[in-house]
Amino acid sequence: VPRLAAPEAVAAPVGRYRLAIVDAPRPLNGHTRFAGRRFAVAGSEPLAGAVAARLAAEGCQLAPGTPIDGLIDTSLLAPATDPVAALRALYERARDAAAAGARHLVVATACGPFDGRAGGIGGAAGLVKTLALEWPELTARVVDVDPSLDAAVLGALLVGELHATDPHLEIGYAGEKRQTLEVVEAPRAATAPTALGAGDV
Repeated sequence: VPRLAAPEAVAAPVGRYRLAIVDAPRPLNGHTRFAGRRFAVAGSEPLAGAVAARLAAEGCQLAPGTPIDGLIDTSLLAPATDPVAALRALYERARDAAAAGARHLVVATACGPFDGRAGGIGGAAGLVKTLALEWPELTARVVDVDPSLDAAVLGALLVGELHATDPHLEIGYAGEKRQTLEVVEAPRAATAPTALGAGDV
């Protein structure tokens, strides 16, 4: 039996990429219905009340206990003296909600990079993405917003994300403009080789 020649090795090109902020279409209400579903809202007033009012207007039941169908958590928008404790509390609420049967999780943050925002409590995006992997049946999303917007506007944006059918795990709003992060190519600029001497290594 003749032996087949080993395939010739081909060097794959090494690509260079970066994260870019790109526009994302606003979610359309009407494709999903939550009437009769049980939702919990975490956070402080007046935003928590605005979110609860928006959910109630859609016919949802506000259920602080379990089981529930979803959780909208706005707690990270409030100033925190202990960010680690705030993230731990968020994780415990989200974990307990998922264990209680929740299928929808929206977590609000205000730490950028959308609209040039900086600060706030970071780490929520990684936490939400991890929960989405650990609970595949959970539709989880972190939504970065401008906390200076009117509570009613913010409530509408956050509840609107429950109706989004796109695959984004991370959404940001520049005002009311919806954006997300996307990996894009970032070719290296052509530069002359750097000359190295014997003492440079």
